[in-house]
Amino acid sequence: MQVEERQLRLEDNNEKLSSLRNAYESDPDNKETGAELARFYADLGWLNQAMNIYKRMLKKYSEDFSLLLDYGNVLVNRDDLDEAQRIFRKLTVIKPQRVEGWNNLGITCFKKSETDAARDAFKQVLSIEPDNAGAMMNLGNYYHLKDEIDKAVDFFKNAVAVKPDFADAWFNLGNAYITQCKYRKAIEAFTKALRYTPEFGSAYKNIGFAYEQLKEYDRAESHYLEALKLNKTDGGIYINLANVYTQQGKLDKAKKQYVNAVRLSPKEPSGWMGLRDLALAKGDVSTYVKATRAILTRLSGDSLAESLAILRRFKNNDLLDDLLEQVDQADKHSVKLDAERLLACQRKEPASTKVRMLLKKLSSTPEPIPEVTCALAEYYLTDKKFEKAYELLQSIFDDDISHNILIWRSLIFLKRWKNAEETVNAYLRNHPDCSECWFYLAKIKASCGNRDEAEKMLIKAFEHGFSDLGLIEEDTLLNEIYGAMSNSGIQISQNR
Repeated sequence: MQVEERQLRLEDNNEKLSSLRNAYESDPDNKETGAELARFYADLGWLNQAMNIYKRMLKKYSEDFSLLLDYGNVLVNRDDLDEAQRIFRKLTVIKPQRVEGWNNLGITCFKKSETDAARDAFKQVLSIEPDNAGAMMNLGNYYHLKDEIDKAVDFFKNAVAVKPDFADAWFNLGNAYITQCKYRKAIEAFTKALRYTPEFGSAYKNIGFAYEQLKEYDRAESHYLEALKLNKTDGGIYINLANVYTQQGKLDKAKKQYVNAVRLSPKEPSGWMGLRDLALAKGDVSTYVKATRAILTRLSGDSLAESLAILRRFKNNDLLDDLLEQVDQADKHSVKLDAERLLACQRKEPASTKVRMLLKKLSSTPEPIPEVTCALAEYYLTDKKFEKAYELLQSIFDDDISHNILIWRSLIFLKRWKNAEETVNAYLRNHPDCSECWFYLAKIKASCGNRDEAEKMLIKAFEHGFSDLGLIEEDTLLNEIYGAMSNSGIQISQNR
């Protein structure tokens, strides 16, 4: 049936087009006939043919308001905004009391990012027609763009008060409420938009977003799925669904939606970023690196440095080296990247010229950022310059666990057991579930010869999720205690 309808519509168009062409060719100077054919061409999307007729007609009827208005609209559709703006300005001079010229001028100025000129044009519309809902909405858009949200809300409210079935104005009102974090009101506004335009996919999507912010994830999901029924090519909906599933701990369903987004738009970073974060949450380092590589050229040097630091903490040197090679090939640069390069080079070629150059460069940074200071401290700890590392770390005051671990390691290397224990306990008071704290307390107790206390602390570490057995194996005393615990049949539970 749909094929038959399209065929009938095509036949009707062909018949009407043939009739209009014949009428125009028989009397090419007839303004009404020429304008009707040009409009028909424009409706069909044949903009060049429409332009040719308008240009020819305007040579004779250069001041005709309707012809100029239609011609300007075709220019806008062709994205010839400068010429369209000139035409609409001309209309405001020819008939300054007609709103069409002012309104279209405002819209064109908006498209050209000349927002203040657009505002002035829309205000002129309201001076002629105080109840013009379109101008009210456009002024609301202006104030929203300028972050004057209260004014934007007032104009959107006025627009829907004048025209209650104005779906676009309801939708924009909802967006303004979203900006104000008034999510319940936003949902009401978007629902009104759907009442008057039931297939308003973006309204479903934004209701989903509002419910997501309210942590009502089931409702968010249902609205995202409705939006998806109306627009399966919107990658953002897949991303939003994935985010909802991630918040609910439904990681497999989240992964499926991120993959859908990537398949739909493989060059867009959002899907890949979601896969990266999800892989990291699941400890899937291989997928994390794959997703990072997919958008490597779009990531900043600092973002890539963070990726390298994560691989370094996972102690996956092969993947780290491969990724760093690609980063270098992409010619990415930042101070944080240089810090990761220093540690990678030190691991492979500690006495190389490159290490010396990077060390000199980072050490001479006027105001080093914490990531650089920590990298330098890591370098000095590996180089057994423990006092130097500890001195550097004193310049940082933050709650980052990686920074604090470096301080604890420095103090342990320096055999300042009391100071080390005090700093670990200070951190533990604010983070009682920190497994690393319990591990380093066990390390300190073992080093001080207190095996019973070390065993208790090690059990606490495991109970809070500690899983880095490599760190235990590196410590002879802790490894011995751990072995004795295993041999004696002590059950070690790990929280996940």
